[in-house]
Amino acid sequence: MRPIEFVFPDGLEGKYATHFAIQSSDADFILSFFELYPPLASTAEERKILRENPNVTVDAKCVARIHVSVQTMREIMDVLQSYWNQYQEEH
Repeated sequence: MRPIEFVFPDGLEGKYATHFAIQSSDADFILSFFELYPPLASTAEERKILRENPNVTVDAKCVARIHVSVQTMREIMDVLQSYWNQYQEEH
């Protein structure tokens, strides 16, 4: 296998994700990442209305969706576990 050079295109933006969802089939996994956008409440009255109405929905906008093979998912999980173990030792 030839060496791989990872290239980040100009203008590529990083996104912050507060939530995620994982779906799978026999052949692949779909990882969806979401950023939570709470309702805007800039006045005391708006904050009061939100407190009194707990059923107001909160938008979680999908910021990225990645499809990976089962083998790639296994590799991702192994690398994440390794990084997590290292992180826990350091912190």
